[in-house]
Amino acid sequence: QKGWLAKIEGEGRRVSEAAHDAFARGEEEEGRSYWTYGEVMEKIIGYAWKNGEPGMLFLDRANADNQVPNLGDYESTNPCGEQWLLPYSSCNLGSINLGAFYVGDAPENADWQDRVNWDAFDETVDQTVRFLDNVVSINKFPIPEIRDRANQERRIGLGVMGFADLLFRLGIRYGSEQSFEVGRAFSQRMMDRSLFASEHLVEDDGREPFGAWKGSKPYSEAAAPRRNSHLTTVAPTGTISIIAGCSAGIEPLFSLAFKRQVMKDADGVPVVMSEANMDFKVALEKAGIEEEEIGAITEVALEDGSIASCDIPADLKDVFVTAHDVDPQEHILMQAAWQTGIDNAVSKTINLPADSSPEDVRTAYLLAWKEGCKGITVYRDGCREMQPMALAEKPAEGTKAPGDLQPVSLPEIMPSLRIRQMTPFGNMHVKISVDPQTEGEMEVFAQLGKGGDVANSDLEAICRMLSLFLRCGGSLGMALHQLEGIGSSLTVPSKDGRIMSLADGLAKALHKYEGAKNNFGLRALLLGEANLEEAVGTTGSTAASAPGARMGSGMGGAFKVKCPSCEHGVLAFEEGCSKCHSCGYSQC
Repeated sequence: QKGWLAKIEGEGRRVSEAAHDAFARGEEEEGRSYWTYGEVMEKIIGYAWKNGEPGMLFLDRANADNQVPNLGDYESTNPCGEQWLLPYSSCNLGSINLGAFYVGDAPENADWQDRVNWDAFDETVDQTVRFLDNVVSINKFPIPEIRDRANQERRIGLGVMGFADLLFRLGIRYGSEQSFEVGRAFSQRMMDRSLFASEHLVEDDGREPFGAWKGSKPYSEAAAPRRNSHLTTVAPTGTISIIAGCSAGIEPLFSLAFKRQVMKDADGVPVVMSEANMDFKVALEKAGIEEEEIGAITEVALEDGSIASCDIPADLKDVFVTAHDVDPQEHILMQAAWQTGIDNAVSKTINLPADSSPEDVRTAYLLAWKEGCKGITVYRDGCREMQPMALAEKPAEGTKAPGDLQPVSLPEIMPSLRIRQMTPFGNMHVKISVDPQTEGEMEVFAQLGKGGDVANSDLEAICRMLSLFLRCGGSLGMALHQLEGIGSSLTVPSKDGRIMSLADGLAKALHKYEGAKNNFGLRALLLGEANLEEAVGTTGSTAASAPGARMGSGMGGAFKVKCPSCEHGVLAFEEGCSKCHSCGYSQC
């Protein structure tokens, strides 16, 4: 086992495996069949293929760029993978919109470098480094340990968004060799300029270097002291890219057209409009395509995500590609291109077709490692439909199978209690019907506010089986033991701890009921004699963080997943996260 580390924390949960180079190299070398390489790798790949989790982190690559090894070694990242952090480390992030630096009036035959305003980019980097450093200074940290570590490192994370927009305007296909060249150029320039700006804060502004400077990796007597230990990253831009009206991070567009919730009518009903990417629309107009035909092309893009099936000029088809038009290898090479200049890491989703095999996942993992990435997240189209399955327990030998059980009939009127609980699918409202004579639980109803048809139908099935179990004499505690802790790829934090799945959320709600019943008695709860705020506690509103329903199979074979917040939009899986371009909802 020496020479590698794999952290397996649950099947189907949002985790990443961490591996040393020896682990990946051993997997690559033919003839190596040690369980420490083969069997563990098979397990990681199998679950990543099933539901996109776990991701893979490459420890040695990350620690090679650890600027403060005197404070410790990296072991893991935040969930999206762009920030390797030490215990108690924190990082504040900022992203620059690359599309804003396109020079539209450059000569027609100019190289792509001459179509970028590099001076304005440098100035923006200088200002943003200063701004992010000021955030470290004025921030109110939650605990002393985080405050002290922040002053030791003064870690910032300057990143980008709008990269796909810039490529559209430059006329460069995402995934081409030239697009990798653009990515490497911006990555290195941003790192070099960030370093210059950080040194300038010490030399010209008189600010102190970060606290761990003298024992840090870049330290020497001759080296120019700098203000910040780490400077650059590529983080998910979630809602900020929607606010800025640009593409997300370094990702290609998920679709060239979206349904956008823009306002509410006089009756308070949301108004939803179709909207095409502006660069795409302008390019169609310049190509002489009529408005009516543009509308038809927009509808195709809205349905399929891609315009590959449209009858438009070949050069437009080549440039205006979306995530599902880009080969998985091209996704990885783009991530690697951006990683060249980034001193932390890159958050990016490697989109795989629905018919990809586990071997394709293995190939993607090894390519990412070979190309110098610090981690990788894959998402196989439609894989979130699949849920981990558990094998049925075998009955103990010597026991006799029970006969048929007849559930107790219930009267038409029964008292009940209602509990609200946060789940990954939004707020859940649970009603527990009880027998006031025996004080036994007889029936459980639950409903989600905006979970979507699939999630609500799953919840109804769980509650029907739970109610039948209770009416057949089963105990609520025994049922909760089966429901609690069930994991899924979609989780949400709450004051009661992390809610791991729909079933886990239901179990949390029923545990609240059990606690209140034990503390105050069922009679006091039913008659309102107990302090319900104290008895059950309160749950804040939740921004739902899981897909609600599959919406068909357009997107050129892609599986559309309904947004659980607005229910009009489709979730885009990008930047190691999911978000809705219609309402701005983001899981991260």
